[in-house]
Amino acid sequence: MHYTKFCSLSLLQFESFSLQKNILHFVTTKHGGVSKGNYESLNLSYSVEDDPDLVTQNRKILAYSIGLSADRLKIPQQTHSSNIAVVTEKNIYHEFDNTDALITSVRNCCIAVLCADCAPILLYDRHNHVSAVVHAGWRGTVKRIVQAVIAEMQDKFNTRPEYLCAAIGPCISQAAYETGPEVAEQFMSLYGENTPIVQVNKTTGKFHVDIALANREQLMKSGVSETHIELSNICTYSNHDKFFSARKCKPTGRLAAGIILI
Repeated sequence: MHYTKFCSLSLLQFESFSLQKNILHFVTTKHGGVSKGNYESLNLSYSVEDDPDLVTQNRKILAYSIGLSADRLKIPQQTHSSNIAVVTEKNIYHEFDNTDALITSVRNCCIAVLCADCAPILLYDRHNHVSAVVHAGWRGTVKRIVQAVIAEMQDKFNTRPEYLCAAIGPCISQAAYETGPEVAEQFMSLYGENTPIVQVNKTTGKFHVDIALANREQLMKSGVSETHIELSNICTYSNHDKFFSARKCKPTGRLAAGIILI
């Protein structure tokens, strides 16, 4: 990944997605906004206890930086579900409650998800010019939300896996992501008891889960080429000076990962 300047914001971009001429994409950092305290400064979530007026200003800052009006920035109300919504010109100004993934073919509309350790995933169908964003924490991952999104893209837009580019953004690393046995067991039931997605810390005896690797495996199982999947390999927990991390600091804000069809 690399930083690109968008007006007042320095936003992260994926190398592979930057090669696509008909999209604009980004991942935000903590910096460039107006929130205070633990939410300093570019918190983009209304679902934390930040001042909503400051969140509104932050969303306007982001929208302006990417060349859109704030009402063309579509961020769902996430609940760690496997629910998916398709954004169209008819519903573009609706709220998307209880939704953790968005798909669209609408141009000049930014779809985005919010994260603070969970994995943000971007998908782009370069043949049919369709995009998707996915919020995948451990719950969404074991519900196989990214596979459900690809299936929905196939059904609604005739997407074929070989058309897809995928990118998994900054999230908590396996080394930092200690879980209880009840979480680890759900991953082992999906990937097998000897999967590298679940490891045991020999010193503490605690389980550690790799949600980026788990979602990469799901993308490949859906037929996305390994060469078309880019991982940021950035740990939000270890880099909490740049990214919001719910594990490292509570309360905290949320970063956004988004994509725009041009």
